[in-house]
Parts: sequence; structure tokens; C-alpha cells
Amino acid sequence: MIDVFFCTNRINHAIALDGAMAGVRRPALILHEPWRFGTERRRQVRYLRIGIWSLRLVQLLVLLGWVDTLCVPHHRFNRRVLWCLERARQVAYLDDGLDTHRPVPNNFDLERISGRPTYFTFDEFQRLPAWLDRFVIQRGVALKALADLPPTLPLLPLVGIRHVFVESPGLAPARWIRDLRLVPEEVLVVRHPVVAKRSAIPDGCRVVEGQHHNLEASLMSPSTGIDVYFGETLALVFAAYVGLPREVRVWAQLRPPARDRLPGLCWDHASPWGDDLLMLSNDPPAATTTG
Repeated sequence: MIDVFFCTNRINHAIALDGAMAGVRRPALILHEPWRFGTERRRQVRYLRIGIWSLRLVQLLVLLGWVDTLCVPHHRFNRRVLWCLERARQVAYLDDGLDTHRPVPNNFDLERISGRPTYFTFDEFQRLPAWLDRFVIQRGVALKALADLPPTLPLLPLVGIRHVFVESPGLAPARWIRDLRLVPEEVLVVRHPVVAKRSAIPDGCRVVEGQHHNLEASLMSPSTGIDVYFGETLALVFAAYVGLPREVRVWAQLRPPARDRLPGLCWDHASPWGDDLLMLSNDPPAATTTG
């Protein structure tokens, strides 16, 4: 028997490796998109790129009854994956990011949930929205695991940088670089791995690909004081919960609907340049995220 995982980002990849696979001796097959995150060398784990042939292989394994548990982060997959979900012996779900905190998930078709499947998430998330009541919640992974996987990723190049913009939904880097009158040479923009979610960046700013650097580890060990700007992303939740150094000031551009989806976060104040840019409190929230 084998376990099969569909991993679409570093979040559910970490949950798969350190949560769902913990204490399991069965071999595991991880289907992933290589451009989104790096892989881990583990004896019982094999990786395949998500594509027509790997999906056909999983269909065959499911059809033959050789898959013990099929683990997915959500239901936004093509018909081949959904076919496998309908026929797998067991299905489990991996924390994918902010859906774990939303009153209504964006990426789940709740009508597809049958029985009480397992939902793997992080230790820090103790109170969860009502839609997750239909799952058996399995914790066992600390958020700091995101800073450790994979260990080969370099830190962000922060020498000479005072402002870091992490591309994410809702954040408009160009607006704040202009309105705050930032010096472009002191600005680093961490690009979103999905090209469609990127925005125009002023000339002179330094730019890096997010999937090629360890953002979380960089936030925990800055060499100097920096301001970091987020939109709606789990990286913001990470920054709130792990207790970043005092040298790091965290800002988030969140309008009320997005802000309401993250009620556990504590804000110091809004910026004088716009009430949708909020400064995160240095005091970590209690071990809750939603009520």
C-alpha cells in the first residue's frame, strides 16, 4: 500500500511531511508543481510533477486498490483528481493556508465531504471555523516548521534593504512605495510564484522569486530592522504567531472583508497613509484564529 499526496504549496507540503506522514511507515508519493516549492530527500518519499501521466498513474493505483490514503489540500483540481477522490479507500485533507481560517472556504466543495475525514493542520490553530467541525482535526506540526523546509533554501538578500513587500492578494506594492516615498534601492519585492498574481513594480527595486528563498526563516533572523508588508496570505499569520524579532515591523494591506477573515490577529494601529494598511502588534495572539 502507498499514500498519495497532492501538494500545491510549501504549507501543505510541510503538513504532509511532518504531519500526515509522521509515524507512518508506508511509502508516499507526492505529486507537486516543482516551480512552487523545493523537495525533501526522504527515504520513503518519491516526487512526481503534476501532469497527465502522473495523474493517470494515480488513477491506476486507486483503481487497483493500492492507495491507502489520498491526501489533498482542497477540491480545486481537474476531473482526474476528483475521480480519484470519489473512489479512494480513504481521503484526508492538508491545511492549504487561509481557508483554515475563513468562515466559508474558497477552495472546498463541502458537498463532496463524506463521513468525517482527517484534516491536518498546525498546532497553533486551536479554534477553527464551523465548517471544519465535520472533520477529525489532526495537529502535530508547529508553524515554525515552515522556516525549516526545505533546509537548502537561502535566506532573503536583506543587506541594504529596509522594506520587504511579499506579493499576495490585496497588497499593492507600487502604491505604498510611491505613497510612503520609499527609496527603491532599499526595497525588496518577493514575487508570488503564480505569475497572474504579480503586479507592476517601480524601477530600481530589488526583486527575488519567493519560491527560491526561505521567507519565514528570513523573518525570524533579520540582520537589521526592516518593515515587511503583506496582503492576505498565511505568511502574515506565520508572522503573527511565531513571535518575530522586535526589529521586524509587520504591515498588512487588508480591507474589512479580508480583515474579518483573520479575527485572531492583533493590530497596533492603521497607518497615516490609509486605513487599509495596518501594523501588526508585536504581541503574538492567543492560540486561536477564528471563533
